[in-house]
Amino acid sequence: MSSGGDGDRHRERLGALPSRCYKDLIYRIFVEHNLYRRVLHLP
Repeated sequence: MSSGGDGDRHRERLGALPSRCYKDLIYRIFVEHNLYRRVLHLP
């Protein structure tokens, strides 16, 4: 059945997704933290 191959490909794509979301999350936290520091004038 070809559906099995499609499932594996889909699972592979989902496996590569979290790492990208994780990087985006860290980047967003980093940017927001810098913005907060700039607004609050922290060292």
